[in-house]
Amino acid sequence: MKTRTQWLNALLNFNQPIGEIVPHLHDFGWDSDTPLVVLNRQHLCSILQRYLDRKLSAEDLEDWANTIEGREDIAYDDEDEELLETLIFELANPLLTAPLSVPLVQDRLEKLNRSPITNLEHI
Repeated sequence: MKTRTQWLNALLNFNQPIGEIVPHLHDFGWDSDTPLVVLNRQHLCSILQRYLDRKLSAEDLEDWANTIEGREDIAYDDEDEELLETLIFELANPLLTAPLSVPLVQDRLEKLNRSPITNLEHI
């Protein structure tokens, strides 16, 4: 049986279908006194590239981001915290932000691959 941290890592790496991960995460809830895992730029780059490679659908991307958004047991890498929070919100809420599309994801991936990102105004 996997631990909470192992299930959270499976989520961040999206190495199992969301439908297999979420029920186990529900057993632990969303609240946590301290974060157990850290979402970083590499996680997002990997997920976005998998979308571009047609290994993930727009729905997969949205479900993944929705599962991450608001969890207290997942922290965002301090170096890129604002960027990562913005991108997760955007991916989780395409009806409020912008519909997921290949050009949008290519743009976000390009922004993630730039170093360092200091201005989020154009995201």
